[in-house]
Amino acid sequence: LRLNFTSAVAGGVAPYTYSWSFAGAVPATSTAANPAGVTYPTAGTYTVCVTVTDARGCTATSCQTIQVGQPCNLNTVDFCTTVEPSGTTGFKVTVSNVTHNCNGTATIQYSFNGGATWSTTPTFTTTTPGIISVCVRVTCTVCGQTCTRTCCKSVQINAPCNIPTSASFTVSVNATTGVATFNATILSPAAAGYDWDFNGDGIVDATTATNVATFTYANGTYTACVTIRRSANCSKTICRTVVVEPICDVMANFTSRHCTNAPLTVNFTSILTNATSVVWNFGDGNTSTVFNTSHTYANYGTYTVCLTAYKNARCYYRVCYLVIVGAKNCGGNAPPPANMVTNDNGTEEAEEVYNTMVETDGAGESVQQAPVIDGLSLYPNPAKDQTNLVFELNEAQDVQITVTDMNGKTFESFQTGATNGQNVVAVPTDRLGQGLYLVRLNAGGTVRTTKLMIAR
Repeated sequence: LRLNFTSAVAGGVAPYTYSWSFAGAVPATSTAANPAGVTYPTAGTYTVCVTVTDARGCTATSCQTIQVGQPCNLNTVDFCTTVEPSGTTGFKVTVSNVTHNCNGTATIQYSFNGGATWSTTPTFTTTTPGIISVCVRVTCTVCGQTCTRTCCKSVQINAPCNIPTSASFTVSVNATTGVATFNATILSPAAAGYDWDFNGDGIVDATTATNVATFTYANGTYTACVTIRRSANCSKTICRTVVVEPICDVMANFTSRHCTNAPLTVNFTSILTNATSVVWNFGDGNTSTVFNTSHTYANYGTYTVCLTAYKNARCYYRVCYLVIVGAKNCGGNAPPPANMVTNDNGTEEAEEVYNTMVETDGAGESVQQAPVIDGLSLYPNPAKDQTNLVFELNEAQDVQITVTDMNGKTFESFQTGATNGQNVVAVPTDRLGQGLYLVRLNAGGTVRTTKLMIAR
């Protein structure tokens, strides 16, 4: 610690001579009026004296106690550690949030072997479970002084959890009984158990050794969760929204007739079950909300005519036919059931409807063969974490369900068994970003597709 001193003399007769003494410093004395570069080896309290003599031999002495430097202060050191998987078998230990009370410049070093070796890197990777000693050493420098303090902690490294990030579960709801069937991801090696919370209240309602559980709900919207346990210190919890709604039992069909005396006018008669309102789309841009109606076309041709029958805003059924306008005669029987499509999200978004054979009968009315798949719909739509695919089959068989974006990239694809009649299959959507997707159902080679909107 180097100091400079300045004298101040009043009275007497110049010239003056000076005699300085610096206890504990180098040099210890000086005859300069203003000594410079006096060096003290350490901080502390020292006495400095100066005697001034004037030309007549008169003297005066002044002594002062001075504080040299500031003492190094470092009393506390603390830090936090985290342990996370690294690769498939490793562990990464990270030191963070180092705190200390150094009153100068601090240099921090880290050791992951109890202080045997040190570095400035706050992370350490190992493949060996167990307990390691993690140390942080802080060196504080103040005015050339240094002081050091070390803090060590024991850190437990457990065996890797290895529950994949893709672990999830699906829910299928029987709309008739309200029974929900849950299927969680099967782990390899097997999970220690599955804890089920069927109403999202944080209380475990059931524990199973296998990945399947069932629960009966009343109509409503619920949050269901499963905790997949690998061990006491290794688990993952996933939650889904479960929607239980009554069966949408509205049905619709219609017949059409037109005669040579008015070949551009077609009479439409609806055949309805549990419908409270209807909307006709005549395929030429015109519509009607009358249950039984007629429509006059501007030109001959073949038109796609659709009848949508509503029970309420979320429950409706739509049936479509190809109608040939300009028949040579009138009369005839009603056509057999058409390729019917339901879509209970209130949109007009049923695709791939008209891929069955189209014929015309003797009355000039169009008919279609009964399809393998009827009533394709999604609810909720828009969806967030899960939607339900509702459809009807005319025979029991396995079906393939695929979710793609509009460019054809596949995000979900799985096979499940389906029964004769109505089926409700849960489709997970929690990994889908906001936007528009296609949900495709393949049953025995017959494919139907509908659009799904994800809203975050």
